[in-house]
Amino acid sequence: MKTARSRSKALLLFVVVAASAAVGARGVAAPDPLTLGRQYAAWFHAGETDRIWQHFSPEMKKIAGSAEGLKTFRDTMIQQVGNETNVLEEHVQTTGSGAMLYERIASFSAAPSPWLMKCAVGSDGAVTGFFFGPAALASKPAPVRLLVGASGRKQVTNETLD
Repeated sequence: MKTARSRSKALLLFVVVAASAAVGARGVAAPDPLTLGRQYAAWFHAGETDRIWQHFSPEMKKIAGSAEGLKTFRDTMIQQVGNETNVLEEHVQTTGSGAMLYERIASFSAAPSPWLMKCAVGSDGAVTGFFFGPAALASKPAPVRLLVGASGRKQVTNETLD
């Protein structure tokens, strides 16, 4: 049984930087997000995370920490779910910030249910967001949990639960 912590790690990498739309203001021709998304997915699954890292925006590099951290994340996830066996669905949509979001749902050799990869791509082709985790978790909002600290203050957090 996977713990909430291991699932949280899968969710941790997906962060869309709101400023990503501003990157396109440089006048660079917009790359095809479907082609880029497929390429980034191929590199991820082949273990070529250093190639994806080269395309991470500065904000994503700061969030992800290091190329080695991205590789460790990938290796851990693939150990859990196995190899991609079938792409069930893929599409591209525009986010509110103007970035393109590539989404790919696929089955994996050791996973009982499909997994989702999301890759937000700025207009210059930079990766501004990345997610790889169970498709079921991504499709429904995380439960809300109310915590009361020692000081009596209430704090609301979202957590991924088993």
